[in-house]
Amino acid sequence: MKTHRLLLSALTGLLMITGCAKQTPPEPTSAPEETAIADPEPEHTYHLVKAAALSRHNLRSPLSQGDTGIDMASPYTWFAWTSAPGELSVKGEQLETAMGEYFRQWMESEGMTLSEENTRFYANAMQRTLKTAECFAKALMDRTDFTIEQRAEYGTMDPVYMPSLHYYSESYAEAIQEAFQAMKQEAGYQQLQQNYDLLAEVTGYEESPGYLAGQLSPMKAEDTELVLMPDNPPALTGSLVIGTRLSDAVTLMYMEEADDARATFGKVLSTEEYEQIAAVKELYNDILYGLPLSALSIASPLVSELYGAFTDDTKSFTFFCGHDCNLASVITSLRAEEYALPDTLEKHAPIGGILLLTEWQDETGARYADIEMVYQSTKQLRDLSPLSLQDPPQRYRLALQGLERTENGYYRYEDICTRFEETLRAAEDLKDTYK
Repeated sequence: MKTHRLLLSALTGLLMITGCAKQTPPEPTSAPEETAIADPEPEHTYHLVKAAALSRHNLRSPLSQGDTGIDMASPYTWFAWTSAPGELSVKGEQLETAMGEYFRQWMESEGMTLSEENTRFYANAMQRTLKTAECFAKALMDRTDFTIEQRAEYGTMDPVYMPSLHYYSESYAEAIQEAFQAMKQEAGYQQLQQNYDLLAEVTGYEESPGYLAGQLSPMKAEDTELVLMPDNPPALTGSLVIGTRLSDAVTLMYMEEADDARATFGKVLSTEEYEQIAAVKELYNDILYGLPLSALSIASPLVSELYGAFTDDTKSFTFFCGHDCNLASVITSLRAEEYALPDTLEKHAPIGGILLLTEWQDETGARYADIEMVYQSTKQLRDLSPLSLQDPPQRYRLALQGLERTENGYYRYEDICTRFEETLRAAEDLKDTYK
């Protein structure tokens, strides 16, 4: 249960305003008049009513391996991955189990009882998302008789999770391209060349088989371009493609390998340097799925599903499992304020990160809502730390543009619902604005 005390004592307020709380009052020359002190507001108790979670899958092996992927872009031997390319690793399964166990403890501590009838698990049809949902659900439910909803053929992208432009027109594409060009002037893009240089040094990029054979070129910040097509995910050309493959692989290897030197080919890097390397992949994600104008179209099917789950009073808990592209587009489309998550290399959509929506009610039945990111820190990921109420994952409250939290720290439930409705309308209005 959560309890908040509202400090509304008139005397305390006066002392805080005048800055005199620690001063000694002068001796009175006459008997002071009695001063009425307002009774403090009663405590309010808030209980968890329901939750909806959108998760990125947990730790996987690199997507691009072999002679056409990271192996041709580095002369060094990569980590011996424990799964096929793009699949959840053994450690990823263990990490997700720990997250499910924490959620079970947390929800039980909030008085919530979960059952097959009041829970729902829905994942994209890829191995890494289905396996993540399975590991989470087993630990959360402490049982194996549950169903993972799957709508597409195994190994293919479910249209709800597919990060495509679900609406397309030439004028819409031109407006997105203008937003991309503006993004190139921002600080994150401007420092991209420094990130490339560090990444090339760490991976031995210019001594790689692909580079020496002329198949790969020096990584340059200015050569990246955005490609948009109907019914397809946005795509990039240029150095950011190979840069992202390497950034992704180095970050994953660091999470898998406990030895700091072996984690980056014998080089010991600082946290700031690892963040610089991870920033390459994050920028790739932000361009493709985090531009506000394109995110509206990309995220609209998943925003609709998430809103439906959040307002479904028959379910206490719903768990969606997708990808970092899904987190980026949904969070952007809901108009979250800029944020940088602490204690993680990936500042927007970390490995196994969960966008968590919760509904709370007080004893009067008033409804409130919260929105936060729940994720394992870099140390928790690397150390495979058990999670519990005493040793929880990181929890970071997101702020939504134009909405104010109430005195108890929550948003009004109605305000969150209105934001979802506004987001879905804005996605629909693209058809009229960009014909």
